[in-house]
Amino acid sequence: MSLVSYFNPFVLFLLLCSSPSYGSASDNFLYTLPKGVNGGYGCLTCTAVVAIAEQLSIIHNETFVKSYSRLCEVLPKLYREACISLGKFYIPLVIDLLTEEVSADVICNAIFLCYQEKGQPYCHAFPPKKHFAAKVFQYRKKVWSKVFDETKTFYGSKPPTSFDPCTLAGVWELCVLFTRVFSNDLPLLDLDNDTYSALLESWRGSSWRGRDCDDINSLHHPGAKPRNGDVIYDSNCNGISGIHPNGMPYEDLFCNGTGNLGVIVIGDSVAGHFHIPPEWLTAHFFSEKIFKNAAFIVENEFDWPQLSLYSGYLRKSRWPMERGHSDSIYLKLWERNHCNHRDYQNLAKNGADSFEANSRLLPSMARSREQDQPALVFYSLIGNDVCHHVHNLSAMTTPQEMRQNVLKTLHTLDKRLPNGSHVILIGLVDGRVLFNSLHNRIHPIGKLKGDVTYEQLYDFLNCLHVSPCYGWLNSNESIRNATSERAEQLTAVLQAVAEKSKFENFDLFFLECPIKEVIKEWVRKGGKVYELIEPVDGFHPTMETEALMANTLWKILESKIPHVIGRVNPYNLHIERVFGNQGGY
Repeated sequence: MSLVSYFNPFVLFLLLCSSPSYGSASDNFLYTLPKGVNGGYGCLTCTAVVAIAEQLSIIHNETFVKSYSRLCEVLPKLYREACISLGKFYIPLVIDLLTEEVSADVICNAIFLCYQEKGQPYCHAFPPKKHFAAKVFQYRKKVWSKVFDETKTFYGSKPPTSFDPCTLAGVWELCVLFTRVFSNDLPLLDLDNDTYSALLESWRGSSWRGRDCDDINSLHHPGAKPRNGDVIYDSNCNGISGIHPNGMPYEDLFCNGTGNLGVIVIGDSVAGHFHIPPEWLTAHFFSEKIFKNAAFIVENEFDWPQLSLYSGYLRKSRWPMERGHSDSIYLKLWERNHCNHRDYQNLAKNGADSFEANSRLLPSMARSREQDQPALVFYSLIGNDVCHHVHNLSAMTTPQEMRQNVLKTLHTLDKRLPNGSHVILIGLVDGRVLFNSLHNRIHPIGKLKGDVTYEQLYDFLNCLHVSPCYGWLNSNESIRNATSERAEQLTAVLQAVAEKSKFENFDLFFLECPIKEVIKEWVRKGGKVYELIEPVDGFHPTMETEALMANTLWKILESKIPHVIGRVNPYNLHIERVFGNQGGY
């Protein structure tokens, strides 16, 4: 799910203009966020930036201008230049307003990044002080006079609410970068067009699918059936090639008949492990160090598939901004059979639902019935069919639509998967647990003053019509319950499809989303539910939670349908002795 159809709004303080949603979207953008209302993402972004700069000024006992400069200085070069450019444009407009009595909400309304549309209320992230609307009107008049005295060349004859900051020098490049990142479904650099990259980790490279070992020959890639025993070339990139002293190819000796099996996940941001470092929203932690890997994080769409529950290939994170141990279905399959090395594909997309499974995810899948090994495929779209920013429950996917969508996906898979594959449909989550466990807790951006709870955050997002899930991130219990009711209906559809459908090239199964069992066990051991949820977005499972989900799911596979995980390869130790780490990842 992700911020879900989109990126997490709070990280946008790194990229204030990545979405031109301040009134009319730039025609130059292929990938844009929903406009929302009352300023939408532009308002949200401005509020986060101003709030953090304000908190830095309190911590360091300095002016807002100095703190904004401090914020820019810790960012990587491209982001720093955009940050400086934005400051040069906006700070002169509000320099007279920067007093401790004026909140981020007031300032952002004053510079027209937040505004009140007809029939809509004023939106505020922080508790409003007296005469909020009057203050906004007063300060906006001051800014308005400056707009036409000092910045007419920027606004021209258009109203300030339609101004696109992406037109500012130093900002355009960042906007283009984010457009490219979030519209990309395949590796940025793939010389032989087999959808596997030999050189890139991010940009849909080896973080997402096994690293290519031959980017010149499209027949050589992870998951391929070995060619000529891989005597000369490692055609399937599993690190096993050459000839044993007895004259037999190692690939034939160690892997032939062991039941090679790749992992593919058709999923959303949970499957991709969406994570934004809470340090990025906590003024106390602001330093150059916490943004050291910002470029990599952004290029991976704020997802960490290399640490995710389905395709993660690392047991321990090597990034300081996502610490801890991980586990995955892929790693467990590799433990079972080392011949499966690098055979993973994470097709997850932030915000993907059952419609996008067919329009975006499946077209990016690499699997040939003739040339590749069978695969264990997870259909794990656990929330976006009921999660939308729209204030209308009718926007949720209907049971009939879900049935049509998933059957279309399955028929496509049947045409493309090698015989002997397995497909598992995962049920939707009950997202009421999010509000119930977080609503009265303080969000990272409100930690300094204790003035922003998750409930306030959810209401702010809904006021702007940019919430990742209006149905579950909502203070109205009836709406939360109705959303869960629809999720249950869609889960029932998946279960019925799995029980009644038969396909030529794979067997089909249904499993409940493992998060329910993880929560139950966590609480039984004395844990708190909020500890399992990402603190920045209050919406996704943490890395530890994903590892627990993988373990729970694996136990179910082992006990109920063990044939889908294959046999243990008796040659695993031999492979380790001869080929070490099999070329790594």
